[in-house]
Amino acid sequence: MEFYGRVQALLRPGHTVLDCGAGRGSFSENPRSWRRTITESRGSGRTVFGVDPDPVVAQNKSVDTAIVTTEMNLIALTDESIDLIVAN
Repeated sequence: MEFYGRVQALLRPGHTVLDCGAGRGSFSENPRSWRRTITESRGSGRTVFGVDPDPVVAQNKSVDTAIVTTEMNLIALTDESIDLIVAN
C-alpha cells in the first residue's frame, strides 16, 4: 500500500496516467473501501490508460482506455501527453 500512497501524492487534477501492466484491475474489487480508494488513479478530471498484453485489461474498471499490446514501446500516444507512468 506504501507504493499507492506515493502514487496518490504525485497525482494532480487533470493528469493523464499510463498504467503499465494494468491487468484486470483486481484492486477495484477489494472489499475494503480504503484500499479501493488508495489504488484508484481516476477522479478529479484524470484520464487513465491501462496497458497490458492480456486482453483481460478490457475488463479493468479502473482505466478509461484499455490498450492490449506486448510492445510497450509502440503505444501510439503523442509526445508529452502522459503525466505519470505507473507499473506495479
